[in-house]
Amino acid sequence: MKRVCVKVFVISIILKSIPAWCQSLNEVLVAVNDRNPEIAAAKSILSQTYDEIPTAWSNYLPDLSLSTSLNRSLADDKYDNSSSRANSFSNTLTLSQDLFNLQHDEQFQKAKLNIQKQEQTFRSVQQTTLMSTVTAYLAIIKSKNIVDLRTKSVEILKSHLDSTIIQHEMRRRTNADLAQAESRLARGNADKLASQVDYNVALSTYRRLVGAEPIDLSMPNFENDFPQNIKEIEKMAITEHPNVLVASINVEAAKSDIQSKENAFGPTLSLSGSISKSSTNNKASANTGSTVSSIGLTLSVPLYQKGAEYTELSTAQKALKQAESEYDAAKRLAIDNLQREWERKKGASVKILAYEAQVKAASIALNSVRLELKAGRRTLLNLLDAEQELLNARVNLASAKHDLILTKYKLHERVGRLHILVAQ
Repeated sequence: MKRVCVKVFVISIILKSIPAWCQSLNEVLVAVNDRNPEIAAAKSILSQTYDEIPTAWSNYLPDLSLSTSLNRSLADDKYDNSSSRANSFSNTLTLSQDLFNLQHDEQFQKAKLNIQKQEQTFRSVQQTTLMSTVTAYLAIIKSKNIVDLRTKSVEILKSHLDSTIIQHEMRRRTNADLAQAESRLARGNADKLASQVDYNVALSTYRRLVGAEPIDLSMPNFENDFPQNIKEIEKMAITEHPNVLVASINVEAAKSDIQSKENAFGPTLSLSGSISKSSTNNKASANTGSTVSSIGLTLSVPLYQKGAEYTELSTAQKALKQAESEYDAAKRLAIDNLQREWERKKGASVKILAYEAQVKAASIALNSVRLELKAGRRTLLNLLDAEQELLNARVNLASAKHDLILTKYKLHERVGRLHILVAQ
């Protein structure tokens, strides 16, 4: 009994801890940014990329090494029955330092560009994951509202069928009325099942991204802080979106690669020096010792390199043209995506007004049909049609409100600013 109580207590604590950060969409985004495994993996890759800077910087540092050797020799002379033993010690300190090597400069530049590229790649993963979370969050609210609408509609259709069956037995309703009521109820159940499937799919996506059950989700009241001029927003997209910035960095990396290939034809200058101290302890003769120091400069000028470097340079130049084309394509895609969301946002705003007017008119029409049905001036089919029209208008209105909020968030994602919402 005690074990059961402990388990219930632990489960209650876990369930109570989830709503603390799963109430609003912004809180969910913060939680996803901190706990989502895809974002965590991208952050780990970025952390690994930062290690390229000290690796590239090490090329500018000297190499210093110390070597020690110990030798023992034993010689026996069989003719005069004599022997000699000698111990020799040697310590050598060696220093080498590159004074001029253009390749090191390019490696350092390449490391910086790789870090910049990975930073934007991380932002892209972050934005994509956060946008998927927003989509799943809003999809749950939308599908849940539609499920509720269709569930209520099925209840009404079922009551209509029950009433029709009774009146059919009393010969006040025809076979056609009964068949129509049964047909509409079957259609309502099918629509309810389809909306429930949409809800379950959105729920599964939410669980994968957030790692928790949705609790008390509410439609966010989100407003854009963008200017109304689409041209100004396009400039933001091509200067701030991570995918465009990655393509821009690829162009700089291709230029750096060309410079690196050209530097392979340049000279290198290095400094080398060593100090070696040795001593010999010989029992048959006097001890000896010596100290040798050396220092020198080495200049290397490539004269003939079999032509491979020229091929690599030509390949790098072609890669630059490819990177420039991909950069132009990335900018065009960013503008295209932005314009699509901009038009969807305007369309959703207009649809909301239209569907609100439709809901109002359909409600008035339904009330009128009900009164006229009681007076015998309308048929059951007229009532079913009026109810279906009102239901469709309400479903469309819920979808339009969902689309408007979603496009507002997508506009932030299209310009590369969705991650800023997490910091707010």
